[in-house]
Amino acid sequence: MKFDSQITFLSVKDLKATSSFYENNFGFKLILDQGQCRIYKTPASSYIGFCEKENVIVNENVVITFVTEEVDKVFEELKLKVSEIEIVKEPALNERFKIYNGFIKDPDGYLIEIQRFESPEWNENK
Repeated sequence: MKFDSQITFLSVKDLKATSSFYENNFGFKLILDQGQCRIYKTPASSYIGFCEKENVIVNENVVITFVTEEVDKVFEELKLKVSEIEIVKEPALNERFKIYNGFIKDPDGYLIEIQRFESPEWNENK
């Protein structure tokens, strides 16, 4: 079995606001606008799609994680770009999982994790 890529779709209340948030603050490239859904290219061969719906219930168990070596830099850039950014947790070392991470929320209330792996196994096995 061979897959070419992976897309995660999330329901959103306001597609325009969500699109603006990810395009302007994360630099995501719009790949396909289907009207009610938009698919964005994220790093490497991953994609994320947002679909506008009337009644959106945000699952608090969903976490969108972006991996970068520059966690602090990303947070500083977001603080400058997003006037009303909701920071859930400033970047800090998480000894249990051997990661350095922080959390924000997007306009729909989805939890976004910006993280760096501190474990050597990540680079060895990816």
